[in-house]
Amino acid sequence: MQDEKDKVKAVLEKWLGKNNADKFGIELGEDKKNLKITVPKDYYKVEDFQLVIYMLARDIINYVLPESVVSFIENFQKDTFS
Repeated sequence: MQDEKDKVKAVLEKWLGKNNADKFGIELGEDKKNLKITVPKDYYKVEDFQLVIYMLARDIINYVLPESVVSFIENFQKDTFS
């Protein structure tokens, strides 16, 4: 499973750069059917980030995990707004 996570990280690095990709959490289910990517709060207000998410999901499904559902998670709590 680590191999797929490494490939997902490589896709993130392609679209976001290595330093930025390291900020995202990657959680791949044991059956490799569910991939959850946690978005850091720094990206919540980035212009056109929805397009980047779309392209990330497309590349992950096309090249790494064709049978997986890719979810992007944004967690909001009080310190998100400070």
